[in-house]
Formats: sequence, C-alpha cells, structure tokens
Amino acid sequence: MPRIFFQVVVPIMKPSIISVAILEAMWVWNDYLLPYLTLDLNKYKTISVAIQYLKGGYGSVDMGAMMGCLVLAIIPIILFYILCQKYIVKGVMAGAVKADLSTINQQSMAGSHGVPFLGAPGARPSFCPRGGMGVE
Repeated sequence: MPRIFFQVVVPIMKPSIISVAILEAMWVWNDYLLPYLTLDLNKYKTISVAIQYLKGGYGSVDMGAMMGCLVLAIIPIILFYILCQKYIVKGVMAGAVKADLSTINQQSMAGSHGVPFLGAPGARPSFCPRGGMGVE
C-alpha cells in the first residue's frame, strides 16, 4: 500500500504539495500573532514583532526606520516567491483540468447509438432515425 502511494499518488500530487509548502512558508514568515503570544520578547523577536516595537509612545512613529525595516523584511519573501513561482503556477494549474472539446464531442457522437451529441459546436439540427430532433 505505501509503495502504491509513493509511486502513483505522490508524483501526481507533487506540484500541489510544493505549492502548499511554499505558501505555508510565506505565511509562517509573515506571522505576527503566534510569535507575539508565545515568544519571550525580551530574548527573541521575529521581524514582524520587532517592526511593531518601532512605534513610539503616544502614536509617534519614526517612518524612515519603519519603512527601512519593512523593506528588509519583505525582500527575502519576494526573492523566495520569484525563485519558486514556477512551482506555484504548476500547483495551481494541477487543480485546473482542461479537456479538449473536439475529442469529447467525437466520443459522445460515436457512442450515442445513432443519436448525435446535441452540444456539438457548429452543428445543424436534423431529424434522428428514432424520431425527434438531433444535430448534424
């Protein structure tokens, strides 16, 4: 059973797994609430928590320092996204299935016992051998 899973299912799901892992890594990098609640802020601070501490008392903010830290905080995640962009696109496209309509129409017409497929593009209505309306 594990052999089938790893040789059949995992290769099919590989783009989706990589895409979810990349998006999860980006979410963890930008997380604010969990580190703020769990870390000892006297010893450890994540970038997002440290940026919050740049605000002074009574709402005063050193905008130069704040923007500089925000740029430094966002550069690694932008580089990470640029490097992994093709995997994200593959993962998103793996969930979108596109069928060839001409193949579907030919298969439907061939297996319909003389009654053509009614949704064939460009088809003209005609009478079926068994009565009723069909499509040429």
